[in-house]
Amino acid sequence: MALATKSGVISGWHPNVGPQIPFGNGTIAVTAQTGFEATDGAVYTGLALGRIGNAHFLYAADFHN
Repeated sequence: MALATKSGVISGWHPNVGPQIPFGNGTIAVTAQTGFEATDGAVYTGLALGRIGNAHFLYAADFHN
């Protein structure tokens, strides 16, 4: 799962990546991992996935810029 924030961070979360806590009969990750942090005052308000051939893209809507 990809997440966008109004503070300019794009992060990702997967149940098996990062620090784990007990959950049900196993464990689950407790935090998202930062993948990108903007330095230009970006305010991300939405994400979209795209594909051209075998290339995958993540588009981020920047409300500020």
